[in-house]
Amino acid sequence: MEALHLAKAYRPGVHALHDLTLSVGIGKFVCVLAVAAALTVANIVRLACVARSDEIEIMRLVGAPLTYVRCPFVLEGILQGGVGASVALALLAAGLVAGELLYSDVVRQVLGADVMSFLPPALGALIVFGGMAVGCVGGLVASLSTRETPTSG
Repeated sequence: MEALHLAKAYRPGVHALHDLTLSVGIGKFVCVLAVAAALTVANIVRLACVARSDEIEIMRLVGAPLTYVRCPFVLEGILQGGVGASVALALLAAGLVAGELLYSDVVRQVLGADVMSFLPPALGALIVFGGMAVGCVGGLVASLSTRETPTSG
């Protein structure tokens, strides 16, 4: 009987620890996804660097600064990150609309909610800007493959 009272007394602390563990786990998952997205963007931008290697070499031979050579690749990464996040949000919104049309009665019965709602606009904008930031990192990583000195060959 004493153990039951003791367990009830510690219940709020256990719930708080569970919530903390869950939030840390989600944070790690988000970090892994962000690194994976940055590496994907970096590989795509690196392919663009390889495809434009002749143009890069010509720019370096005529004396273009390294930042001038790398800037288009960083901008390409930012664009890819922003477009990717926007497409993901659009597909998520379409899935919500389709789910609401197909399963609205089930949702009402199970959750007791009349209408499903989408993410707030501020969170959607944060997701798009986060995608752009991850794309920027990927573009920077890929643009580091452009060499300091031109190659001859």
